Amino acid sequence: MSDQPSLSVLQWNVGNFDVGLRLPGRGAHGMAYTNGTPSRDEDLAGFAAVIRALEPDFVTLQEVVVGKGHHRRLAELSGYALADHGPAEERHTQALLVRRASAKLLETVKAPGVRLVGARVRLADGRELSVLSTHSEAGIRTAERVAQHRALAAWARERRGAGPCVIGGDFNFDDTPGNLLHGAERMRQAVPFFPRVATTDWKADSEALAGLKESLSDLAARSGPTAGAPRLWPRILLPFAFPLIPVGWALGVGRRRARLDYVFGSGVDAVESRVLSLSGPAATGHPAAAPGAFPWMDHNPVLVRFRLAGQ
Repeated sequence: MSDQPSLSVLQWNVGNFDVGLRLPGRGAHGMAYTNGTPSRDEDLAGFAAVIRALEPDFVTLQEVVVGKGHHRRLAELSGYALADHGPAEERHTQALLVRRASAKLLETVKAPGVRLVGARVRLADGRELSVLSTHSEAGIRTAERVAQHRALAAWARERRGAGPCVIGGDFNFDDTPGNLLHGAERMRQAVPFFPRVATTDWKADSEALAGLKESLSDLAARSGPTAGAPRLWPRILLPFAFPLIPVGWALGVGRRRARLDYVFGSGVDAVESRVLSLSGPAATGHPAAAPGAFPWMDHNPVLVRFRLAGQ
């Protein structure tokens, strides 16, 4: 192992989710579940504070509101260069930030059939690295997600030998036994009328994710679950009457949560990885975040340190 310092990437879906109670007399009452509030204006300073404190070399982001300029504002607040971003018309959009002292931008990188943004950069020692941010379809949009994962795996196989790369993203699926999605699928198999919440084709989803892990190195394999606030329990229990919903919501913050965020690599070696708990009842807090700085979020960030292979 060389004396050269490692590089780091922070993978973070900065979207929020809301679970609120609609009282009688205020429209259709009951528990309202939405995932329609990606990065909000009031949250940008908190996001930037964490980025500045951690000083990752690269930040792969999802659910950034490009249409409102959040990608540029977050780059400015963090002191990072904005390398690439998704289209403004997409509500769930990706962005890539690069620490100015770490690398020089060379060109953007695309992959056909994958919702992805990225860039090729030149490091201080002259070597080059591609860094990308991706976001897979969620829930029962299984066909689209499987197609994305297969396309990304094929692209990774085709570019072998083309230089090292790191891909951070919200892949929206985890088939590890014991996690929330796996438990929901087992319940659905046991109870025919149980709603589909994770996938419509568990086998296809699992095979597509396995294909990614065969084509790329899973750099954050030991980092643990990344789902922040309880994601699915309100939706799961909605058909079973309101009194059960907050109970299930509370249960959903337990340890059996899903790992939805991954950092994959090619031509790189993982040094360490960890999940930062910044939201929800189990939050450990962060020196960069003032009390109450973060809303309920359905993803916690993942920090991965790595070295280019051969160092």
